[in-house]
Amino acid sequence: MKKLLLSATILLTGCGAAPVAMPVISDWASLLSPDFAAVSTDSTLPQAPSLAKVGKIFFVAYETHLRANQNICLATSSDASHWSAPQKLFSGQAPALFVLGQNPAIAFESGSNISIATRNGDSWKVTKAEGLSDGALNPSVTQLKEGGIAIAYDLMMGGGCEVAESKDGIHFTKKQLVCENGYSPSIAQKEDGTIVVAYTDENGISEVSEENGVWGEPEARTNDSSDLAPCLAKSGDDVVLTYSKKVDGRRAIAQVIDGREKILIANQAHNLDPSVLFLGDEQYVALGIKRMDGGQGVFLKLSSR
Repeated sequence: MKKLLLSATILLTGCGAAPVAMPVISDWASLLSPDFAAVSTDSTLPQAPSLAKVGKIFFVAYETHLRANQNICLATSSDASHWSAPQKLFSGQAPALFVLGQNPAIAFESGSNISIATRNGDSWKVTKAEGLSDGALNPSVTQLKEGGIAIAYDLMMGGGCEVAESKDGIHFTKKQLVCENGYSPSIAQKEDGTIVVAYTDENGISEVSEENGVWGEPEARTNDSSDLAPCLAKSGDDVVLTYSKKVDGRRAIAQVIDGREKILIANQAHNLDPSVLFLGDEQYVALGIKRMDGGQGVFLKLSSR
């Protein structure tokens, strides 16, 4: 992978905020420096972004926290630099954007279950996902080459991670427990059809893969118990693992490339929740950031690989 080069960055401050176009900056570290003037404290505490591109439009969904309320917000852009004012969609948390047919859709936590929001025109319809276990949390969704989607999620009270499939995005079958002690899963499919799930466990981040309907044994990808929030994203024929880790007592973003860990961001922030999208030679990374000086927001980073 090439060195990260000049990048365009945006800040989504909160539901109802005006569009904000941010200046070009030279590296990841300057994005997160305490004196980066464009970052401001946001009382809605935006975090846990999910990024997707549908047709020619980029979508970023994320959760906000205001008093006891948790909501899902959405912003859109045609160039990944200038974004619409965020729109509050519905109550919930842990959104996972995906493409269903030709439209964006969002899987998210709603109470102790997962709901699916589908869009038709400018309106959204929320439906409880059918066939998943009660107490499902932290959904992650990938499109399948053969049609439909696969979803991964973890279970309350340390119940591990399950995977299921759906043709219509609502009714799920083939539910299977793929790990007993993991949480915060991310799911993606390689070009050859192999489905991969990455998740956090007590030792760091592990992966488990499915080929021809058979799930293999989990394999450790990192051996640092501070590694969190894995995100798998398809890149070419393979999938790339990105995650949050602790470096010198602070949170950073790392990737595993060709079996080696590479630090993308060494920073002064915490609560980093990466969501990654590869398009050709470009890598887009959405981050939920809470800085040491109190500034908080959702950022999108565009980088050449």
